[in-house]
Amino acid sequence: MAQQLPNPLTMAAALQRSSQALKDAAVAHKSLSVEFALLPNAPAMQEQEIMAILTTMNQQMQTIDQQLRAIDQRIQAMDLHSQAHFYNVSCMLSNGRVKRPDMPLRPLRNTTNNQPIPNFPQNLNMVDGIECCETFRALLNALGEQLNPQWTLMEARQCFRKAIGCSLISYE
Repeated sequence: MAQQLPNPLTMAAALQRSSQALKDAAVAHKSLSVEFALLPNAPAMQEQEIMAILTTMNQQMQTIDQQLRAIDQRIQAMDLHSQAHFYNVSCMLSNGRVKRPDMPLRPLRNTTNNQPIPNFPQNLNMVDGIECCETFRALLNALGEQLNPQWTLMEARQCFRKAIGCSLISYE
């Protein structure tokens, strides 16, 4: 499977929705401030009515706070994901120039946390030395790719080579 770059239009739309949510939160906060200012001028209100309004306003503020935290988490995840993808594209271009199995590979990063992938093969000799589909599955999962469970070891190896930008041709 080919590595997918984040869609800039999707990212822009998500940021626009986040921006709109922040604007909505600001409007709600201003509205709440106005209502608080009016409370002293409402002598006919009973204490229970005031407490009910305050409780409702508190619940609304908690909801807004939760929504803002969720938006922030989504933006951070998108940022890490896009940073890793841009870094990985650079590595894939470098790895595409590997002409011998002993030439070093540029290791890619995990697309979820933008951290180096543990035990990333240093060269194609190491890739060809992997004898377990589960190792390829773990490496591909870190890259946001899936490995077909029916694939042979050779198919898994070729999928990994493609995912890191290398030629599918074995140098053996």
